[in-house]
Amino acid sequence: MEEHARTTNFRKPAWVDREIRDDGVAVLCVQKTIEFRKFFNIDPDGLGRGWEQRLSAQWNRSQCREPMLAAIRNGWQVVEITRFPKSPKFPDGRQLRAGAFCR
Repeated sequence: MEEHARTTNFRKPAWVDREIRDDGVAVLCVQKTIEFRKFFNIDPDGLGRGWEQRLSAQWNRSQCREPMLAAIRNGWQVVEITRFPKSPKFPDGRQLRAGAFCR
């Protein structure tokens, strides 16, 4: 997994489109955690009510299949950290940490 992270991070950060930047992946072996990082260059309030739940549910659905399903079943946490820009209301920006919980 660490080799996958190195090759994935080779050209990071990389803009996916005008609003989303892929900031790479980190493998934290001691914590048994794989973190995918993104930056959304939008105001999350524009996403409507319940945006945190929708993004978390989407992340969960996308990760609860192979190859990440095997890692999750072996005790690893697979999370996505989505950051948003700073604003007067949130001077440090906002962040959502979504974990995959497969049943």
